[in-house]
Amino acid sequence: MDRPITRKSTPLRKYLLLAGVVLVVATGVAFMSGFDWDAKVVDKDKIRIAVVRRGDLVVDVAGSGRIMPLGVEWVVAKMPGVVTKVHAEAGDFVKAGQVLLELSNPESDVQLAQAEAKLMESKATLSSKRFELLSQEMQYQSMVVQAKSNYETNKVAYEAYRELFESEKSPISKLDFLKSRVAYEQGEALYKVAQGQFQNFEKIKAAQLDEFNSSARLAEHQRDEYLRRVKDLQIVAAKDGAIQDFDLKIGQPITAGQNIGKIVVPGALFVRLEMPAIDAYKIARDQPAKIQIGRDIVDGVVTRIDPNIKGSTIDVDVRLIGKTAAARVDMFVNGRVIVTQIRNTLMVSRPSSAVENGLSKVYRLDGSSRAELVSVRTGSLSSNEMQVIGGLESGDSIVISEVNGLHGSDAIRIR
Repeated sequence: MDRPITRKSTPLRKYLLLAGVVLVVATGVAFMSGFDWDAKVVDKDKIRIAVVRRGDLVVDVAGSGRIMPLGVEWVVAKMPGVVTKVHAEAGDFVKAGQVLLELSNPESDVQLAQAEAKLMESKATLSSKRFELLSQEMQYQSMVVQAKSNYETNKVAYEAYRELFESEKSPISKLDFLKSRVAYEQGEALYKVAQGQFQNFEKIKAAQLDEFNSSARLAEHQRDEYLRRVKDLQIVAAKDGAIQDFDLKIGQPITAGQNIGKIVVPGALFVRLEMPAIDAYKIARDQPAKIQIGRDIVDGVVTRIDPNIKGSTIDVDVRLIGKTAAARVDMFVNGRVIVTQIRNTLMVSRPSSAVENGLSKVYRLDGSSRAELVSVRTGSLSSNEMQVIGGLESGDSIVISEVNGLHGSDAIRIR
């Protein structure tokens, strides 16, 4: 007779049943306690949290840039040549007119020597011509004097003969009288001719002297031009100041027009900041600024706003009002332009996603490890802070850093 088979429960099935019961109970408890199944989990050390507070909000625009010299004087080579002597080093304080550098240019030396020889030749030719014209002038003067003397002698004789001839009993014949008159008239004509020749010679002399003088002046001008070129081989400082970017070696070739350094006046400095173009409408001339130079904060004022946009930035020039010994030309600095100040307002450190005068979404902590996505009405933005118009209260804590992977989740849990 067959016995009926009796099946017994295994311990594994009991454990599975027990685990299912525990899971159902835990799920019910979590549901009853408001657990967020859809909330993303964020590590606390990967986020930054800020607290809303009330105070005075300084609206500013921040940027970075470099210290620039005001009224820089570039040292430019006017002539090509090879460096033979260097009389200054970068960082030296130089005086106007001080020789900074000497160049050599054999071609310029030869051209100057040729120009000086040509000038000497022109001057010698001019002197010779003057002597020749002076000799001719003396001959013409002698002719005039002789003609005048003959004329005056004949005139006296003629007047005497006329007086005697017109008397009642003339002691002279009419023929003698007529001869004296002819001699007088001829002498007068010859005298006028001599005067005319002398006057014409004076005009010819002046024209010839002008021609030779012009040649001499041209030769002198050419000599002076080559002399200036040779003189320009000595490069001198155009103003008092500190010389920078001046690093030249003996034997180094230099081209005409090459910038070989610059001279700046110590203390005459300004800062050129690169600032976000999106905030350009906030910036205006004469606005105050704060420039961080080393460990010092130096006051400044906006003097120029470049109207041209470079990529996503604009250049803003700030004149330094305060002074600091740490300031150096080309030094990298940070700065802020102060736009305005809003008294007694709600504000918080600026979230990365904040918009100005609009609505922003931020995660607000509820006092535990949970943060809920809320809409915040914002006002003005500064470089680091945001004005809160609505949606948050003083003492509220919000997440201000951007967290990847949330994709607009309504809530997050911070662990």
